[in-house]
Amino acid sequence: MNSKINFFRPSLMGTGHVLCVGMFLLGVAAQRAGAAPAPANIPQVDQTTQTVSIEVNGTTEHKDDLAELNGDTIPCTIKLKTAQGNDLVVKLSNADGRLTFGGIADLNNVTLPKDGTAVNFTIKGTTASAAIDDAKIVANAATGNALVGSQSVSVFWFDAVAIDITQGNEYKKKTGPLAALTDAPAGNFENYAPDPFPAVTIEASATLKPAGLDTTASPLKDLQIGIVQNALTFNHAAVFGTPVEYQWGDNPPVNIGQDYNAPKTVTMNQSITAAALDVNIANPADPNNLANPLYSPGTPIQAVGATVSEDQDSPHTQFGLWPVWNAAGDDVDATFLYTSLNSAVYNDTFKDWVVRYNNATSDVKPLLMRGWTLSANSANANQFAVPDTNAATATAPIITGNTTSQIIATQILHPTKSVDTVPVRRTE
Repeated sequence: MNSKINFFRPSLMGTGHVLCVGMFLLGVAAQRAGAAPAPANIPQVDQTTQTVSIEVNGTTEHKDDLAELNGDTIPCTIKLKTAQGNDLVVKLSNADGRLTFGGIADLNNVTLPKDGTAVNFTIKGTTASAAIDDAKIVANAATGNALVGSQSVSVFWFDAVAIDITQGNEYKKKTGPLAALTDAPAGNFENYAPDPFPAVTIEASATLKPAGLDTTASPLKDLQIGIVQNALTFNHAAVFGTPVEYQWGDNPPVNIGQDYNAPKTVTMNQSITAAALDVNIANPADPNNLANPLYSPGTPIQAVGATVSEDQDSPHTQFGLWPVWNAAGDDVDATFLYTSLNSAVYNDTFKDWVVRYNNATSDVKPLLMRGWTLSANSANANQFAVPDTNAATATAPIITGNTTSQIIATQILHPTKSVDTVPVRRTE
C-alpha cells in the first residue's frame, strides 16, 4: 500500500494519544499464602564436613537456590564431592515439608556413583518459606543414617497482592489539533473521550516473600509485576462529519483544483466478536511490537516492600476518515478526514490482572483480577467508566492471539458512509 496512512491504535493506557482509533486496548487462586509454617528444627551443618554435594538450579551459587511456590520444577544434582572406593547409597528428605522431589524413583535408595558422577533430581516449592533458607534438602546415608549432605533453599511467593481500578474523568465531546496526526492539515477535530484523560487508573502490586532475597539471582532477576488486560466486549460507533482533504495516493481520483464528492458523514464501527488480549504497542500491524502480553512494561521485582505497576486507559474513537480505494481494492488513492463529531456510543467490558511475568521464559502467573466497564453516550451527561467493586480470584487471562488493536486496525479503513455527499477540493 503506497498511502502514507498509519491507521493504528496506540496506547490507550496513557495520556499521550497521538492517534487513538478505538478502545484499548491479570487463572489460579490469588497467591496470598497465609501464615507459613514455622521452619522445622533442622540444625545448620558445616558443609565442609559433608561428603556429598547438592546443587540447586544448575549452579554452585547459593543465592539462586530458589523455588517459586507452586511454580516450575527446579533442576538439582547430588554427587560425591570426591571419588571414593565404593558407591554411596543415600536417602533424600525434606523434613520441613516445603519441598517435593521428582526425578528419582526411590528417595530412600539413591545411589551416588563412586567416581563422583552427579545424579539428577528435581524439587518443587509446595509450602511458602517463612524465612530465607528455611527449606532444607537433606541427604543421609542409607546405612547408619549419618548426615552426609544438605542444602538450604528458599520457597518464594507473593503477599499483599492487590489490583485497584480508580474511576477517572467524565466522557465529553472534546476538540484537539489535527496536528496530532502525521502530515495532517491545520485545524482541529472533535472526539468523545475523558476530559481530561484517563477513564481509569489501574494499579497492581505484590510483595516478594520472604523479604530480603537477592533479586539479582535467577529467576528473580527476570521477574516483573505487571498488568494484563483483556477486552471481553468492545463496541464503538461514532458518526463524524465535515470532511477535509488529508492524503492523496499515487492515482488520485481528481486533479488539483477539482472537487471530490466525499460522503457527508462516516460511521466508524469498531468491535470485537470474542474476548481478546489488550496491549500497549506502537503499531498493531507489526507483530514484532508484541514483545510480551503486558499492557505496558512491568516493574522489576523488589527485594523488600511492594512492587507496584501502574497504568491508565482511555478508550475512545478519536476521528473519522474516508479512504478512497483503487479498483483492485489494494491501495488507497485518497483519504479524507472528518473533523466534527455528530454522535458516539461506547459499550466496553474489560478485565485486568496483576501478574508475575518472567522475561526470560515469557511465563505469566496471574495473581488477582478486577474488571471495569464503559457505557457512554455522547447525547448524555455524567458518562464515566465504572470499576468493579471487588477484586476476584484470578482465572487465566488471554495472553496470545490477535490483540484488540490488530482487530480494529482493519476495521478503521472500512467505515460506513452516508448516501449524501459534499464536495472537497484537492489543493495539492
